[in-house]
Amino acid sequence: MSVTNSMILASTLRDLNGSLNRLQRSQTELSTGRLINRPSDDPTKATQAMSLRTQDRVGTHRQRAAEDASGWLDTAGSTLMSGLDLMIRVKELTVQASNSGASTAQSRGAIASEMRSLRDELLAMANTTYIDRPVFNG
Repeated sequence: MSVTNSMILASTLRDLNGSLNRLQRSQTELSTGRLINRPSDDPTKATQAMSLRTQDRVGTHRQRAAEDASGWLDTAGSTLMSGLDLMIRVKELTVQASNSGASTAQSRGAIASEMRSLRDELLAMANTTYIDRPVFNG
C-alpha cells in the first residue's frame, strides 16, 4: 500500500481540525470560566450541575423559610411578653380597685381610665402584623 499525497493532506487536515476544535473549546472554557457550556459538552456533568443548582435553590428557599419563621416567632413572642406585662398591670389595678376602703371616686376613675388604656394597648397587640400579615389574626 502506498501513501499518497492526498492521504497525507487529508490526515494533516483532520489533525489540524481536531487541534483547532480543542483550542476553540479551551478558549471558550477560559473566556466563560465554565467547563460545561452546553449539555452536549459533558452530559453527565451537566446533569450533576443541574442537580446541584436545584439543591441550592431548595436550600436557599428553606433558609428563607426558616428566617421567616424565626422572625414570625420573635414577633409573636415579644408581643406576648408585652401582653403578659400589661395583664400583670391589669391584675394590680383590679386588686387595687377591689380594696374599697382605700379607694376614692377619683382613684377609681383614674384606675378605670388606665384600664381603658391598657385594653386599647392589648387590642393593638392583637392586631400585630409581621410582613403585612396578622400574627394573631386580629
